[in-house]
Amino acid sequence: MKRKNIYSYLLVFFIAFSCVKDREVEYSFVLSNISSIEISIDEFVYIVDDKKQTLDLDVKFLDKSGNELILGTRINTEIWINDSLTSNAEINLSEEKIHKVTLALPGTDKILSNSVEIHVISLENAVDKIDLVLKDQESVFIKYEDTLDFSSYINVSITDTLGNVHLLDTNRHVFDFYVDGEKINSRKLTDFPNGRLTVSITMGGKTSNLLDIEVLDPTSGIKRIDLDLSDDTRNFYALAGKTSYNFEYTIWDFEDNIVDLNVFELNVDDITYNRITNIPIDNPGEIHAQIVAYGTKSNVLKIYSREDVAMETETLPIIFHIVHNGDPVGSTDNRSASDVQNELARLNNAYANTHRTNLTKSMNAVDSYIQFELASKDPDGAILDEMGIHRMQVITDEFETFGDEANELMFDNMWDPDQYLNVFVLNVDDNFSFAFFPTLFSETLPGVTTTTDVNFKLNYYYGIMFNNNHFGSYNSVLAHEIGHYLALEHTWVSEGSTSCFNSDHVNDTQDYVNTASSLDGDFRFDCEDKRFLSTNFMDYNAGNYNSFTYDQRERMHTVSDHALFFPRGGSAGGRLVRYGKKGVFDPSIKPVMCWHDIN
Repeated sequence: MKRKNIYSYLLVFFIAFSCVKDREVEYSFVLSNISSIEISIDEFVYIVDDKKQTLDLDVKFLDKSGNELILGTRINTEIWINDSLTSNAEINLSEEKIHKVTLALPGTDKILSNSVEIHVISLENAVDKIDLVLKDQESVFIKYEDTLDFSSYINVSITDTLGNVHLLDTNRHVFDFYVDGEKINSRKLTDFPNGRLTVSITMGGKTSNLLDIEVLDPTSGIKRIDLDLSDDTRNFYALAGKTSYNFEYTIWDFEDNIVDLNVFELNVDDITYNRITNIPIDNPGEIHAQIVAYGTKSNVLKIYSREDVAMETETLPIIFHIVHNGDPVGSTDNRSASDVQNELARLNNAYANTHRTNLTKSMNAVDSYIQFELASKDPDGAILDEMGIHRMQVITDEFETFGDEANELMFDNMWDPDQYLNVFVLNVDDNFSFAFFPTLFSETLPGVTTTTDVNFKLNYYYGIMFNNNHFGSYNSVLAHEIGHYLALEHTWVSEGSTSCFNSDHVNDTQDYVNTASSLDGDFRFDCEDKRFLSTNFMDYNAGNYNSFTYDQRERMHTVSDHALFFPRGGSAGGRLVRYGKKGVFDPSIKPVMCWHDIN
């Protein structure tokens, strides 16, 4: 019996020994087919931290042909980090360093893999961009409902200088929190101010984007405060030292009722006021305005303030071609010299920002530094009998507003547009006046034709058609029409337009859709349905124009510098045909038609 057991043990040992020998042979066979090792890693940039990082290496074994071997057995390799043999693929993140990682097959003739470099860099050298986002779309937080750290509600990712994106653990204190631009030490919602806030973080010398959130405290009785500009000063562009604003605000309780509270602080440009009217803007730059009442903050309004600039005044010689049918001088159809002089005075006041109405001016109304003078000579250099006036008698008693007869008459009889600003005064069958846009040479301006052709021929009338019924209008129709001559567009778009914002290619004017519902006397409703006072000369439904803006001035002076035809200096010169600049009249080129109700 004992002998039988011994035989059994020997048999088991022999079988086990045979299996081990087989595995050794198989392992040796596998090793003999490995020609090279290739390693790679997805994460190869880490930020300095007080921990160790296990590396997730991707390992491939290749044969002599470079094909990857599909192995059925685990291959033992040596891990070398910075030329030192280690027991695991782990690196220390405690200091800035470049770690070189290599794998090797043990044995006398070691097969070495390629090396990969792992970069551990400090925040100062790592961060290129920080993105801060809420984990869900909810941006309103109620105090005392939750005492969690605000870090729990956000995701923070950084883009390093190598272009890699890393999602950070927000519970690790490696960045600083800022609320409304002020650093905070506590991140608990219960310690946040009430109201509408902006949150950002900084790390590595970089600042994240701003997150807009709202923190509500039911115990304060105030749910939120809405701050806005008043209707009569609604324009977010200002002139430093020249602009004053009026504000308005609404306080809401937690049942969405309006609360009548007059205890507040208005902070504008870091100055605190206990009033909301006649608030001066003294400095250039981005100005912030916010109301605080009982610890609750309103939204922040951003006002863009600029320094006004002084420019050299350009004076344009203007010629009034008064077209009549034998009517006596001084009549409506044959205006007198005094009518012309009065019109010129209104025009110059408009462009000098001295035209006064009973309404507030635009927040950034400026002197355009463009003025006008009555031409003293005709194209042949002869002194005019009446300064700035050329009278033309025709057989037509009244011109059709939308016909080509008037346009062709003006094209044929205009004086050199390089010497004169042409204004034809006509009797037309409707309440329209109109103007043609300029053509620029080698300069681009949105909405304006540009050419580089030095032989360009003028084939349309470049000037103004001034309805004789618009003489003497207090709101200066002529200033509006010359605005078009200087490439200014209307501050509104027609109903059905696909674009409302910045439709006139000018940032600091208020745009609106011109419909009956958008008009409210001298007020309008802008593209965001906010009510504002309309005083810009390039609107024409109100009777109280009084302003051109800073950006409109920039556009005008681009035209004066680059228009292909423009009266730069002097009122005498050769006839248009003498200069070879006049082409063949093209009736397809249409003016900007403007209907003015001056009653």
